[in-house]
Amino acid sequence: MWQQMWQKLSAYHSSIILLLAISIGGVLGVFLPDWALMLKPLGQAFLNLLFMMIVPLVAISVVSSIASITDLRQLGKILLAVLVVSALMAMLPALIMMGFSEIYNPAQGVVLDLTEKVTTAGQGMDFVAMFTANDFSQLLSKSHILALIIMSILAGIAISQSGEQGKKIADLFDAANTVVMNMVSLIMKLAPIGLGAFFAATMAAQDPKLLSTFASAIGLYMVALGFILWLVQRYIPMWLVVLRRLNYFGRMSLNLR
Repeated sequence: MWQQMWQKLSAYHSSIILLLAISIGGVLGVFLPDWALMLKPLGQAFLNLLFMMIVPLVAISVVSSIASITDLRQLGKILLAVLVVSALMAMLPALIMMGFSEIYNPAQGVVLDLTEKVTTAGQGMDFVAMFTANDFSQLLSKSHILALIIMSILAGIAISQSGEQGKKIADLFDAANTVVMNMVSLIMKLAPIGLGAFFAATMAAQDPKLLSTFASAIGLYMVALGFILWLVQRYIPMWLVVLRRLNYFGRMSLNLR
């Protein structure tokens, strides 16, 4: 029994180590706040390393994936599937978190003063600025990530439709993607130290009166995360089997026609 449980947990050893590091950092920030605040530069340095990888990771991975697809109809199906899955993966955790917060409200008893007026500089959301940029250099900033994704998709389609010349560029992006993923792996080896230091400094900077509320919110998040992982592990494989069977019978019906 214990051996089977250990085998299941061994697949999540990186996540378990990361959670332990965050928990240790949080405890350190609560009981040794002065010492924990000295770890803030270490945590911020780790986050900055991740932020620096966002633009090359997104651009190169999207271009590399799409450049290898020569059938635009297949590309359309893939993009639609990605859009649907992304929307579901965004809504499902939000709904689950709302459900858990209805059962247990971590902010119960907290009173906030909302009498101060807030003025907005703009008149509304600028969708043009959200999805496009007026200069190529702005694509190199993580603040224009949607514009970067759109440009990367267009670049990938252009490469896939450029024949033999495009194949050379596709191979170059494929090699670059391997290098970027190795860089991310190297940075993530520092994740337990970096995130542990960040959470230690974060907890140390909190108002002592809000620490229990903050800890309750994190605990609620962990419970919801565990529930989501259980749902994914239990039901996603079943739905994949159902979709494969539907796809198989759909192709059979087309062949019979």
